[in-house]
Amino acid sequence: MKINFEEYFRRFAEHIAGTQKKVPINTPVGVYYGLSEDGFLRLSILSRCAGPKMESTKQLAVTQGRESQDVYWTCFDLINKEAEPVFYSFCSNLLGAIEGATNEFDALNKLKIRYIIWKSLFKKEITEKVSIETVQGLFGELFFMKNYLFERFGVSASIRAWSGPEALNKDFALGNNWFEVKTVGVNAASVRISSISQLASNYPGHLAIVRVERMASEFSNGESSILELFENILKNISDETIENIFSSKIASYGIGISDPAFSIKFEFKGLKLYLVKDSFPRLTDENVPYSEITNILYDISIPSIKKFAEE
Repeated sequence: MKINFEEYFRRFAEHIAGTQKKVPINTPVGVYYGLSEDGFLRLSILSRCAGPKMESTKQLAVTQGRESQDVYWTCFDLINKEAEPVFYSFCSNLLGAIEGATNEFDALNKLKIRYIIWKSLFKKEITEKVSIETVQGLFGELFFMKNYLFERFGVSASIRAWSGPEALNKDFALGNNWFEVKTVGVNAASVRISSISQLASNYPGHLAIVRVERMASEFSNGESSILELFENILKNISDETIENIFSSKIASYGIGISDPAFSIKFEFKGLKLYLVKDSFPRLTDENVPYSEITNILYDISIPSIKKFAEE
């Protein structure tokens, strides 16, 4: 059962701080939403036994305590108001983890496991600046996955096929079928290939060119940032294992909700696929035979590969 926490919290906006309401969901533990005494959005878990220890982050405060002999609380308070869209997905995702639990102990342990995955998105600080190239590339891969691969290969297969931040040969590999995604500006005349392996294969594959335009922070069309795509993709996932895989891959990029990179806005301007086969202009081990060369980077003219364009 998917809970629309955005709507829940919107209806709760005028309530007094420190009040909560129960979520109508069948789980071994009680689930409540509302406002903390400090006025922060809060998701609370009520149980008759103590939950496993969970640590707070700078963006998300976790408080755990005992109210009486058989009443224990685990509360998640959102400190960073700008992260509300992520928090709505976080709440829904946590409930998805515990909905099928058989008892309180099972529910609380599943809750902690799921929280550990999300914790990295609510990290304490930005350890290093994420380049705009990385942000634009990640945006393009997520957009391509949601709007092209989901329909053709299904949600689970597409997410499993995604290399994410791992240094694999292709962005998406589904059996012998593969896709390399390049995200460029709306007027770009070429794409950069950063290694021989990106377009090298014994099997035909696809070069997917996603065109985007950088937009002002006020712009939003529901899929204009990594944050919005992350939330929308989560809504398409119904399997707990796939949720874990996807969240872990996003977290591995090192982009957290306090990073401006998470909310940089783009407008999608177009997608074009090109069939990569023997006659496609690319560098491979066969035409770069020197083992002394350890790194290859080259550009491909987009107009020059027009004849390889797919319908």
